[in-house]
Amino acid sequence: MSANGNSKNLENTGERFIPGLFDMLTSDEHWQRYISVSAFVENKVVLDIASGEGYGSNYIAQTANKVFGVDISEEAIEHAQQKYNRENLCFSVGSVDKLGFEKDFFDTIVSFETIEHVGQDVQEKFLTEVKRVLKQDGVFIVSCPNKAIASDLAFDLWGYSNEFHLKEYYLDEFKEFLSNYFENVQFLYQRSEIAIILNDFDADSLKILRMAEKDHSDVQNIIAVCSQNEIDVSSMNSIVLDNRHRYLDNNKNVSGLIKSNTNLQGSLNSTLEVFMQTDQKLHDANLDLLQKEQQLSMAHSQLEQKDQLIENIKDQLKQKDYQLSVTSSKLHQMERQLSDSEAHMKKLEKQFEQKDVEIQVILNSTSWKFTKPLRRLESIFRKLRKDSE
Repeated sequence: MSANGNSKNLENTGERFIPGLFDMLTSDEHWQRYISVSAFVENKVVLDIASGEGYGSNYIAQTANKVFGVDISEEAIEHAQQKYNRENLCFSVGSVDKLGFEKDFFDTIVSFETIEHVGQDVQEKFLTEVKRVLKQDGVFIVSCPNKAIASDLAFDLWGYSNEFHLKEYYLDEFKEFLSNYFENVQFLYQRSEIAIILNDFDADSLKILRMAEKDHSDVQNIIAVCSQNEIDVSSMNSIVLDNRHRYLDNNKNVSGLIKSNTNLQGSLNSTLEVFMQTDQKLHDANLDLLQKEQQLSMAHSQLEQKDQLIENIKDQLKQKDYQLSVTSSKLHQMERQLSDSEAHMKKLEKQFEQKDVEIQVILNSTSWKFTKPLRRLESIFRKLRKDSE
């Protein structure tokens, strides 16, 4: 058996290829890599490192003797085990830097879109493990994105940087790195180009007519075939002809996109005009708001001044109240003194009246009248004595 439709759906992370969920070009790139290694897996014991969804391991198991799919994701392995069932196919969880297999176990090891996802220290352990479990005459086939395109050009054009890629290589760097572990390293270059096909539809091979000089600087992916001995890699050369994705269909799609873009541009212009009008209104509203805020600030300042004036008046009133209280106290004291003085005056008046009565009694008395000459003599005598002194 091959595929089982009852498998659990696998989460699409954007990095792991899942058949049916990606665009045609991406799909063709992934399938081409597995299809192209057919000559190196037939009747062989094969290890597929970072097998992901499991589609590639399942494909090469059609002709291989035994295929082991290994991935670090437990979810991916569980999915692959449920979806792909073959007697010569098994999946297990494992890491690139610690492959749980015996030495010299595999005839062929494939690992596509894996090595760039780990740092250089892990990459070195990865290659050491590959060399350990691979037979002396075995073949290691590994892919890596061309850093000049995947990182440098992508960033220059779109500001894009793939956060999942920890260590990519330029062409010469990748060759040098792999040569530390294998005597023979041959490159194949995967890229998308314009191709005009002339054939009778039954042709099994095509002659390549080059209209320009060979140029490897713009290749998107590097496919490296590594071994300790020289091997023929010509069987891996291939062109993907996908009848679902023809030039005329592309033209129709482009034409539709151009019309859609024109309509979108018109809509965008209208939206931009509305936006500019709205922006002007917003600008005017902001100016009005600024004026209102300034007026409000002035009002607040005036209010603070009035509050301060009120506080000053309150302080003055408190002082006046205190002075009034002191004055009122003094007034009460003076009123009490006046009342006492009046009482004393009345008392004195009574005494004066009594004295007047007594004087009148004395003046009217016989003795006062008889002693009148004596009082006169006494007065004269006092005057004479005063003069003599």
